[in-house]
Amino acid sequence: MFDLETFSRQVHEFRPTLVSVMTANNETGVLFPLKEMAQICREKKILLHTDAVQAFGKIPADQWNFCDLISITAHKISGPKGIGALIVRRGTSLVATHYGGAQEIKRRGGTENVMGILGFGGASLEMAGPDDLESLRTLRDSFEKSLLESLPGVSLNGADIPRIPNTTSIRFEGIPSEVLLGALDLEGISVSAGSACSSGSISPSHVLLAMGLTKLEAKECLRFSWGKNTSREDIDRVLQAVIKHVTRIRERKRKT
Repeated sequence: MFDLETFSRQVHEFRPTLVSVMTANNETGVLFPLKEMAQICREKKILLHTDAVQAFGKIPADQWNFCDLISITAHKISGPKGIGALIVRRGTSLVATHYGGAQEIKRRGGTENVMGILGFGGASLEMAGPDDLESLRTLRDSFEKSLLESLPGVSLNGADIPRIPNTTSIRFEGIPSEVLLGALDLEGISVSAGSACSSGSISPSHVLLAMGLTKLEAKECLRFSWGKNTSREDIDRVLQAVIKHVTRIRERKRKT
């Protein structure tokens, strides 16, 4: 999905000081080829930053910890909102964005968010382990397989590409995403028609458009996200609700 040849060519042409890329896409869960990108950047002596927020706690750290700069956040691992961390490879030179006290090695001035830091540390100690992640992947795969077998006109975005284990982006042909989203919301099931960053937007997802979907197709997609506490019963409940409402909405459209 990610064109490494184009990336290498553009890096050679534009000679950037820094490349910044997601570890995993926040709409589809698709993983970027970080190791290959890191190799290209090292050959050109370019710093590589990765936004690992979506992947943190969902894949082993050795899939992203070789980058020069890494951003992570607490709320993605059930910690408090408003606290994050920048992991800096030893020897990487940084210029402070603003100046003040030396609490953060003079990289960022201002009083530290002590309660947030403590909450982040506590959440890190309780992060999902390898067994939890494998269980989550099994539940996600079961959900996707059941949907594909139970409903026609359903397709996965990024189906044949490595993904984090908790995210499903799926298209329901002929059903506007906001219609199905609203029906599921009335049953107490929270899904999204894109990333949290684009909540409220009526435009089709630029991510899905870049993956080759048309504007109409991109507006027929929903994102399902699972957590370490998600159970088989939760998956079955969501599955039954989706099948029920997709069938109902399509039947109603056929009659009009």
